[in-house]
Amino acid sequence: MAGNDQIFDLSGRVAVVTGAGQGFGRTFSLGLARHGATAVALDIDLKKAEETVAEIKEAGYPDAIAVEADVASKEQIDETFNKVDKDLGSLDVLVNNAGLWSLVPAMELSMEEWDRVLAVNLTGLFICCRAAAALMLPRERGSIVNISSISGVLGFKQRVAYSTTKHGDLGITRSLANEFAPKNVRVNAIGPGAHETEMTKEWRADPEVMQRELLDKIPMNRLGDPEELVGPLVFLASEASSYVTGQCVFSDGGWLLQ
Repeated sequence: MAGNDQIFDLSGRVAVVTGAGQGFGRTFSLGLARHGATAVALDIDLKKAEETVAEIKEAGYPDAIAVEADVASKEQIDETFNKVDKDLGSLDVLVNNAGLWSLVPAMELSMEEWDRVLAVNLTGLFICCRAAAALMLPRERGSIVNISSISGVLGFKQRVAYSTTKHGDLGITRSLANEFAPKNVRVNAIGPGAHETEMTKEWRADPEVMQRELLDKIPMNRLGDPEELVGPLVFLASEASSYVTGQCVFSDGGWLLQ
């Protein structure tokens, strides 16, 4: 284990972030690069992934690459992860961030949307976990961080597909953590609450709705800044959490206290 002054240092680590072309994924990629990791920005839209890498390099962190893959395709993910491992010499950290939002009443939800959300948010997450583990387990080291949500423990209305996947993400996290622990491959999760993202844009546009639907439920009385998720991520990705597995760090301003 690294000394106490280096336990958050990710130098020499290769970190793949899925859904890295925008939102949390771009923030996570930048945050990991700032802490020394070689960031691999993976997205289904290569142009967006390349924009993330350009931003990382403009910030002074040259070791970053963009890759294109659909997380719901086992073939694409296996091929991409193996190529990353071969080209960069390792795959040490996986951040399963790719996901689709769904805000539809249950009785109006089409089976097409149900299948689409589950394919990316749940099946895709499992595909990526297994592809990363295939590289990590033989080396007996690695950290997988799944991005869940407070929707993984709460039952918000009109979010049945999204909530189902986030509950499932936590089940995958705990089960794989138990299974992989003997090989020193850790699996944890982060559960964001309401943050200043596209997901909350509609609520933020109306102060009354914002107060009623969000702020009244948050003891800290504000939305989170996506940058506030970088700390928990670096903790879980680094040696600082070397004895932590199967856990979810909720970053929600106290929402779950209510």
